[in-house]
Amino acid sequence: MRFSIIIPHYNIPDMLSKLLDTIPNDEDIEVIVVDDKSTKELDAYSECKVRYAGRNISFYDNDTDKKGAGVCRNIGMSHASGSWLLFADSDDRFTDDFADIIRRDADGDEDIIFYHPSSINIDTGKESDRHIDFCSILDRYVEDTCRKNELSLRYELVAPWSKLIRREMITKCGILFEDSKVANDVFFCAQIGRFAQKIAVKGDTIYVVTTREGSITTATDTKSFDVRLGVFIRTTKYIRSNISKEDYRLIKRNGSYFLHLCRVNNYGIGKIISTACKLIANGISPVVF
Repeated sequence: MRFSIIIPHYNIPDMLSKLLDTIPNDEDIEVIVVDDKSTKELDAYSECKVRYAGRNISFYDNDTDKKGAGVCRNIGMSHASGSWLLFADSDDRFTDDFADIIRRDADGDEDIIFYHPSSINIDTGKESDRHIDFCSILDRYVEDTCRKNELSLRYELVAPWSKLIRREMITKCGILFEDSKVANDVFFCAQIGRFAQKIAVKGDTIYVVTTREGSITTATDTKSFDVRLGVFIRTTKYIRSNISKEDYRLIKRNGSYFLHLCRVNNYGIGKIISTACKLIANGISPVVF
């Protein structure tokens, strides 16, 4: 088995089916779907499993006492046998030629291969902007492979999709996703960025990210914000303790994004102040410096 595609699923079997339809039924690809204790569309999900029976797709359940995409991805990795891992969210999709592209690149010695994603607003059918920051980091590295741009590539791409990741590195280093409701992939991405010996960026697009109302990525409640802030602080400490002081100064990691979120989500001046104080208390600048 060359490729294992791991997909967490929750309550959107119709979108899951559209994603699965973009994956060829080839013998060198295994697809692992892990359901995260779905509570809606259960009949449709059962029909989905029947529809894809006999194909290169296996369905598992999150039978732990925790919920979340990170838990499901860890379950998926425990069942994976491919040399390479790809992660997909169940409301996204792959491009028509993605299988040919990853086969072309799979014989290299990289631990991570990054691809340029695209994005679409699923409600309007128009291009979204969700891929822009991701692609900007890739483009800067392609233009100049300086240390600063390499560090951005390793530590600022906090999504697991649109990457081909060598499974041997994951298992050898014991890397897992966190079990938080949101931002469960941030610390995972920092770890693979740290442990990858060799990385590469390709100009091809293999993955299409969708934007839609109701997605966990659009959650703006203060509880989700606090979880994201905690993950950011913990990840920043991890990065700071595992790279040199010179490298850490190069990436200029700061918490200005979280102050911006406080403002645009109208959390109030008290939340802005408490967030800034929390960042400072953990040695993180709350502003761009």
